[in-house]
This record gives sequence, C-alpha cells and structure tokens, in this order.
Amino acid sequence: MRNITLTIAMLAISFQASFGQDVIEYLTPISDEYKKVSKATWDYTRASSHSSSFRKIESKRKKLLKITKSAAATVKAMNGFNGNTAYRDSTVSYLNISYNVINDDYAKLMDLEEVKEQSYDGMEAYMMAEQIANDKLDSANAVVNREQVRFCKENNVTLQEDNSELSKKMQKAGEVYKYYNEIYLIFFKANVQETYLMEAINANDVAAMGQIKNTLAQYAKEGLAKMKAIKGFKGDNSVVTITKQMLTFYQKEAENDVQMYIDQNLRTEKFQKTVKAMEKKKNRTQKDVDEYNAEVNAHNKANNEYNKTNEKLNTKRTALINSWNKKTKGFIDKHVPK
Repeated sequence: MRNITLTIAMLAISFQASFGQDVIEYLTPISDEYKKVSKATWDYTRASSHSSSFRKIESKRKKLLKITKSAAATVKAMNGFNGNTAYRDSTVSYLNISYNVINDDYAKLMDLEEVKEQSYDGMEAYMMAEQIANDKLDSANAVVNREQVRFCKENNVTLQEDNSELSKKMQKAGEVYKYYNEIYLIFFKANVQETYLMEAINANDVAAMGQIKNTLAQYAKEGLAKMKAIKGFKGDNSVVTITKQMLTFYQKEAENDVQMYIDQNLRTEKFQKTVKAMEKKKNRTQKDVDEYNAEVNAHNKANNEYNKTNEKLNTKRTALINSWNKKTKGFIDKHVPK
C-alpha cells in the first residue's frame, strides 16, 4: 500500500485589511497561486492514498510539478510591496523548494518503493526519506509563514486562520498517516521475518529456520508490547485489532509451529538414509523387511499429519494477511478524505 502524503501546507492566506486596497491587491495574486498549488497537492495526496494505479499517481505528481513551477514564476515576476521584496522572495523560495522536493526527493521515493518491502531496513529507509522530504517542506513553510506574519504586521493586515475544507483534508490525511505508519512499521518488522522464514522452509534450510524463528518470536513479542500503548484512531480499532492478531500468529508460529518444519526435515533426512541403507542391503531378512515397512508406515503417517497441520497454518496465515490488507485499506479509505 502506498503511503505518500505531502505536507505542503496552505498558508494562512485569508486576510482582512484595516486600510489600503493596494495591500489586498498585492496579496491576492499570491493567495491565488497558493490555492492552485494546494489543490494540486491534495489531488496528488488523494491519488496516492486511494489509487493503485502508478500511472494515475505519477500524472498527478507531474501536474503538481507543473503548477508549482508556474506559481513560482508568477510570484517571482511580481514587484515588491513599497520596495520590500522579502515576502515575495520567501514565497518564491518556498515554491522552488517544494518543486525540488516533489521532483527529486519523491522521485527517489519511487525508486525506494521497489525495494522497501524486501527488508525492515529498506522500509525504515523509505519512511525516513519520506520524513526528510517533508521536513524540508515544513522548514521552507515556516520561513514563508514568518515573512507573511511580518509583512501583514507591518502593513496592518489581520491574518485569519485557514479553515478551508482543503486545509482540513490535508491536515486529516497527515494525522491518519502518522498514526498508520507507526503501526505499519511494528507489523512489518515481524512480517518481513516471517517472509524470510517461509523462504527457509521452502529451501529446507533447518539452520536458517532455527535462527529466524528466534528473531521472529522476539519481534512479534516486542510488537505486541508496543501495541498495548496504541489506541484506536478516533474510535476505529480495526488496524490495532488486526495487527495484534497478526503479531500473535507470528509469535505462536515462531515459538511452536516452526519446530514442526524442523522436525519434518530431520525426519525426512533420517528416512532417506534408511531407504538408502535398505537399497544397499543384498541379503535382506524378513526382520529387515518388517522393520523397513514399519519405518515407511511411520513416515507416511507423520507426513499425513504434517500436511494437515501445514495446510491449516497456511489457510490461517492467508486469511490473516487478506484481512490485514482489507482492514488497512479500509482504514485509509475511511479516514483519508476523497
């Protein structure tokens, strides 16, 4: 699931002037450009949240780049107000930084997205890169906000808090992803170990199974401890509940079920040696045949029990993963405005 959400904030662009229509005329074009950028930003964020189409998401990003570049050029072409260009220049700087972040940093995130699922370090690096990109935007936003406040104070303009619907949607999306990402990292840390475990099982690598099961048990246990402190999101406990269920499954799998796979491999290895030994015997006694047949029957019985248990585990694992995907997608769809 994609979790890109930009933090380009709409500035407090609503204003009232106690005097001077020329102040309003100066601020309005800047306000208009911010509105265009904010609208395009929300379109990109919304597409990233609710669409699985890379083409659609990328088209929104390119549109945002185009609008941001145009806004920067428009504001840059403006004159200063009474010879003072500080507010104009800080706005242009903010828009240029926004353009660079969306063009460069988020393009790199697209590359990281291809490998982020392969390891916890990769996922953590992806989220860290996303946070760094958003921190750049926050810093630039803080600078232009300070200049805006200073400009308005000097020119007797009263700023009003931005309570627009678009601003509320952007803020809500940020809150949702901050909550979701914290839980996702807890889940993913154990989940990726389980992926490694499945690879070891498929490769019949007993040594790897033994090592991975200990790490999986540790991460699942740590994850469950962390989840105790996380409450539902505005009364919605769906992600918390399914994450606890997944971690509980991983813990039980590591502490109990993995041994079944290890025992199966060791038993199969031992049986293969028995078969080879029997094949090498030239003068077989009835006792040899009876003992061999007993080994075959015991091995077949153990295999049947193993297959039944393994099928149950696979069914439960698949059901939980499907539920995780459904619940988390439903959570995003429900709480990130469309």
